[in-house]
Amino acid sequence: MPVVLLFVISVLVACTVVSEMNRHKIKICIESPERSMEEIERDIVLPVENILEEIGGLESISSAVALGSAHLIVELLTSSSKKVSLDTIAGALAQNRYKLPKNLKEPSVTHQNDGGWVYRCE
Repeated sequence: MPVVLLFVISVLVACTVVSEMNRHKIKICIESPERSMEEIERDIVLPVENILEEIGGLESISSAVALGSAHLIVELLTSSSKKVSLDTIAGALAQNRYKLPKNLKEPSVTHQNDGGWVYRCE
């Protein structure tokens, strides 16, 4: 009986911890009209993915490259607010800016709300 009770308590605690976590989707758009799709993938997307992989709570990263731009969707599982998640991503990109091409425009960082994508105030 004590083993069953211990199991039930541990399941309840685990469910409580998971329910306090939030899943945030953050979108990063980076424009670079002078680069080919291959250059964008190599010089922008791969370094940005490497930067993002260092962030705690990272669940997934997906990316798409189009002529002149890159779009990345980052999913975080965190107890933080959407604003904190946005600031974390934007801060990681800013701190590691030296790993990206020098003439690159500032990335646009947005989060997904129930009604769609909301742009970060800049």
